[in-house]
Amino acid sequence: IRASCVLFDSWFTTPKLVVRIKELGYHVVGMVKKNSKLTFRYGENKIPIPEIYRINRKRHGRAKWLLNTEILVESEGKSIDAQLVFIRDRRSGEFQNVQELSPACKGLPLNFL
Repeated sequence: IRASCVLFDSWFTTPKLVVRIKELGYHVVGMVKKNSKLTFRYGENKIPIPEIYRINRKRHGRAKWLLNTEILVESEGKSIDAQLVFIRDRRSGEFQNVQELSPACKGLPLNFL
């Protein structure tokens, strides 16, 4: 199968699997669980997604995406640059996370319906 990007559901978007897929040469986009056990390198510290969301300034109003920030995904001594995008859940109004795990994906339009 010819492809350049792998799309993950939140069940499969783990640092270990994402780093391995990236090593195969594919770009990765996926939802990420709001799990406090799952941490990412943000600045100097490894912190969970809810904490990354809490410490950053969000977009105001009814914006489709609330926050877009750079992180590092680390697994087994390897790391890759990633972009973490927080979007608003239409049903509950709470945030959801989309992880864009490739510098090459930066600049591509992310459209949320």
